[in-house]
Amino acid sequence: MITLMIGGARSGKSSYAETYCLKKDKNLAYIATAQVYDEEMKDRVKKHQDRRKNNWDTYEEPYKVSKLLEEISGQYQVILIDCLTLYITNLLLVDFDDKNKDLVLFADKQEEIIKKEILAVLDAVSEKTELVIVSNEVGLGIVPDNFLSRTFRDINGRMNQLVGERADSVFFTVAGIPVKIKPDLERIQL
Repeated sequence: MITLMIGGARSGKSSYAETYCLKKDKNLAYIATAQVYDEEMKDRVKKHQDRRKNNWDTYEEPYKVSKLLEEISGQYQVILIDCLTLYITNLLLVDFDDKNKDLVLFADKQEEIIKKEILAVLDAVSEKTELVIVSNEVGLGIVPDNFLSRTFRDINGRMNQLVGERADSVFFTVAGIPVKIKPDLERIQL
């Protein structure tokens, strides 16, 4: 089973995802995709760690989540990935060079790599394990003013669509309020 928890920045999606998982079972894994580059990020990670306490087996994996899932899936009843957005950022920036003469080709190549990895993540989970994925909805604001930001927004949006389509349930968090949007709400077919 796959569950997607999506929402904007500071919407409460991570807190809700953790609470959701804690209600399921005591056998929990947490895959953190963040990388710490500065004091602000260090503080954010610390707050997440403090909130989780010792209820989780924590894995830090910024680049190879599918391989990690292949190793640990089946050992846990619930695995939480927090977050898909940072994971996509990590994968997008692996070989990024802003002096590259063909950024469009670079972006297309990275999107294919990212898509393959996200599909591998979704396929790597054992039938005994529920995978809960936290992701940011980044497409509700203004159009970014630079190529890399627009590329990130577009890839993140398409990967959210991919995960949302495969997910058994999707929750959208707004102002700390989670709203179940799949499968409860009627889906309009175009």
